[in-house]
Amino acid sequence: MRSATFARVLLALALVLGVAAGCSRTKQATTLDTDGTERAIDKVIGSRIEPDVKEVRCPADIARGKGRSFSCRALLEGTGGEVRLRVRQVDADGTLDVDLLDAVVDRKAVATDLRRQLVKRFLRTFTVDCGTEAISVVAPGSTFTCSAKDPAGKRTITVTVTDAAGTVSYDIAEK
Repeated sequence: MRSATFARVLLALALVLGVAAGCSRTKQATTLDTDGTERAIDKVIGSRIEPDVKEVRCPADIARGKGRSFSCRALLEGTGGEVRLRVRQVDADGTLDVDLLDAVVDRKAVATDLRRQLVKRFLRTFTVDCGTEAISVVAPGSTFTCSAKDPAGKRTITVTVTDAAGTVSYDIAEK
């Protein structure tokens, strides 16, 4: 009898321990931690964007799952510009792949590059003005204009942003 009671106690203890162990297991969350996701995205894009990223904003409830995508925005320091981001979950653990949907264009750098190209093409000095905004957030395919002045006169150059990396092309009109 003693062994039957002892066996029941062991069985009850095993059941209690089994239930407790099952309850203490952490179940994988069905959503990503928004704050952690925003910090991770900031680290990924921080080296790819100038000026610095002030803040990343993502949706509050991001469903976890391999292949799922969502959109976020990166707010830039000083300029008030916002860069659109597409974020894809690479695996079920929440590893992220981040794509910039907008280019951050340094118009002063564009003016310097354009001036060099004009001097090389026309073999004379130019003054180039691409506007007062130092930094612009521009969607690929968008255009803006710069003006170039030389001793022969003034011309308008259409600048096309070709990709989210900020690559530009110039349409230099002949006079």
